[in-house]
Amino acid sequence: MEAFPGHAPLSATILFSHLRLKQEQHEETFLVRQGLIFIHQASVEILAFSAHKEKEVDYKSMHDYLEFITKSLGDRELLNEFQIMHLSEERVAIEHMLQKGKATSKEIE
Repeated sequence: MEAFPGHAPLSATILFSHLRLKQEQHEETFLVRQGLIFIHQASVEILAFSAHKEKEVDYKSMHDYLEFITKSLGDRELLNEFQIMHLSEERVAIEHMLQKGKATSKEIE
């Protein structure tokens, strides 16, 4: 999705998304995880749990974090309902980020 000046107002949630910011001749891509996006006619606001420059993402650390989440969810009796929901959503987002990372030729070392 692209938002241009004059875009209809929109509010949405983000589980995982690539975010490209363009300003004149400069463009930067971020990986955004778990957040909200608000599009107004003249501006866009993003509130995210996590946003990293794509070229600076450490896929090895993400893989380790995914293993931690999977292990934690395997022992659900120690978690409350909110923790289970949060970790489950994190797992989906991290898995998606790792798949995208492989698709852009970045490998887990």
